This record gives sequence, structure tokens and C-alpha cells, in this order.
Amino acid sequence: MYGCLAGHSDNIGSKKINKRISKNRAKICTDYIISKGIPANRVKAIGYGKSKSLVSNNSRTNRAKNRRVEFKIID
Repeated sequence: MYGCLAGHSDNIGSKKINKRISKNRAKICTDYIISKGIPANRVKAIGYGKSKSLVSNNSRTNRAKNRRVEFKIID
């Protein structure tokens, strides 16, 4: 069992930049969890970019909702 931190972004910028931003967002969270004593082999960071939006990116408020990190436990 391990934790997966999935980073996401809004649709502003290129696909490549959003992928990098979302990966960095998840990596920062992963680094924090590791600093609190969770073994590094028990957490994984993934960046999805803008590919898995929660809501439409049609407003500033919605774009903010799409810039996030989700934590899931994987068996």
C-alpha cells in the first residue's frame, strides 16, 4: 500500500508547462510527507496537468479549483 499524490493545473499555459507545474505541485506535497517520517518508497507524485479538471476552466474561480493536489491510497 502506498500514497499517490496527483497534481493538477488549470488550462492557462502550454500542455508541457502545465504538466511540469502539476508534477512540481505534487512533488512539494510528497517531500513534505516524507519530511514527516513517511518512507519515500510509500509515496508517489504524479502530474496530470490540465487533463483531469474538476470543473470547467471558464472563470478565475473555477481555474483556482482545478489547481490542486489529490491524495489517494493505493492497495
